[in-house]
This record gives sequence, structure tokens and C-alpha cells, in this order.
Amino acid sequence: MDLLKLCTTAINSTTSIFTTVFKTLSKRKTIERQEKSEKNKLVSTYILNTSTTHINQLDETLRQYISIVQRIKDQLRVYIYTSHNMSRSRKLSALYQLREELINTYSGSRHYFDSTPYGGHAHIVKSSLLNIMLTLESSMEYNPEDLLDAINLISADQDLLSKGISRSVHQMRQSLEQSHL
Repeated sequence: MDLLKLCTTAINSTTSIFTTVFKTLSKRKTIERQEKSEKNKLVSTYILNTSTTHINQLDETLRQYISIVQRIKDQLRVYIYTSHNMSRSRKLSALYQLREELINTYSGSRHYFDSTPYGGHAHIVKSSLLNIMLTLESSMEYNPEDLLDAINLISADQDLLSKGISRSVHQMRQSLEQSHL
């Protein structure tokens, strides 16, 4: 009988030890899963916020670039017809300021535009505007109608850039929303 009591006590003690170890291991695995889930949520939130920030920055960069391009085109239209009444130094100074503004804006936005299939249009817009400025700066005669036609062609590329990136921004936002549902 003592042997039976001893065996029963040993079995109960061993069962108790294994139950305690099993519960501890299960609890540890549950805690690890919760920590991993929390880390995954943090990473997912970070990616969502980073992507959202990038998308918003692309959209804002487009708006700024288009605004400056439009203002420069309007000013160039005025210069095409009035530059012959301006002193050469004043004309060169005004065109220099426009050129610097365009180059600075383009260089600041190029990274964003090149991340889309429409970056080439931004480059064409910039290059075409610079070519018009160079024509206005030169001492050679120019046909105002040719320069106005060139500005209209720039408007077409500007429109392709604007609509294309706006469409891309919309698609990226939808994709993010769907991936985080």
C-alpha cells in the first residue's frame, strides 16, 4: 500500500509539474503571438502612414509644380508681346528669375514625378519653357505666334502630367485603402 501511495503521489507530482510547464509554455507562446501581432500592426501602420505621406506629398508637389508652370506660361505670354518695349537688362533679369524658379521647382519635384510613369512630361514641360526663355533672351528676331504655339504644346504635356499623376494618386489611395481593410 505504501508503494501504491508513493507511486500515486509521484504520478500526481509529475502531472502537476508537466501541467505547470505546459501552461507556462502556452502562456509564453500566447504572449509572443500577441507581441508579434502588435509589432505587425505597428509595421503595417508605419507603412500605411509612410505610403499615405508619400502619396500626399506627390499630390502636393504636382499642385505646386502646375501652379508655377501656369504662372510662368502666363508671364511668358506677356513677355512675348511686351519684351520689345523692355530694356534688355530688365528683360534678362525677369527671365532669369523665371528660369531659376522653374529649375528650383522642377529639381525639388523630380524625385516624386520620376516615381510615376509621367515624369517625362514634367521634363518636357520644363525643357520647353526653358527653350522659350532662351529664345526671348536672344537678340535674334522671333515670331510671337510660334512661341505661343509652343506654349500651347506645353499646355498639352502639362495636362497629361496633371491628369496622369492625379490618376496615379487616386489609384494608390484606393490600393492602400483596400490593403488595410
